Amino acid sequence: MEKLKLAREELGVGFAETSLAERATEITARIKAHLPFLGKVRGKLSVENVVDMLENARRRIADQGRFDDGVARLYRCVEMWHQFRLLERYSLTTKGIQWDKVPEEVREKFLAARGLAELPEDLDLMRARTLDQLLDGERPEESNVFRDLLQKRNASILAHGLQPIGEGSASSFLEYVGSMVDEPETRTAAEHIRLREL
Repeated sequence: MEKLKLAREELGVGFAETSLAERATEITARIKAHLPFLGKVRGKLSVENVVDMLENARRRIADQGRFDDGVARLYRCVEMWHQFRLLERYSLTTKGIQWDKVPEEVREKFLAARGLAELPEDLDLMRARTLDQLLDGERPEESNVFRDLLQKRNASILAHGLQPIGEGSASSFLEYVGSMVDEPETRTAAEHIRLREL
């Protein structure tokens, strides 16, 4: 024990065992508080998956300055949001969609809105978004902000191009998606702890 004490003094390690124990207790408590949320993220599509993706994107953009990575996650977050809403509200999946569950009037509006001659078997982001909007009684149109952000995302190196995404575009996309995924209770549960701050 005396050797350990001397070694700590020699190395300049400045914590006592009690402070380490207190810190470990606090870290354990914070982790336990997040376990119910984390349990819902595994296994099937849920609003918790969507929020977790949003919070991961937020960390990449706001904390780490990894704008392309963050925007790629935001794109997936929007996709998951519409997939979740279609599944939760209408029991529709975007892979092998069962069009017979969709009212005929909505199918006709969908075809017209997407400029299609026949109904697709699967729905990509834009088609899932259109169907979600139609089923929700909204007029399917894209805001200029969303369209601009998608163009920047598509030109990024993590999508189809070579252009890096800047901080301004990434922050705008984060704000847009954050306001779209309006789930305050779930988002509070998803706040990621930073162990270094404890």
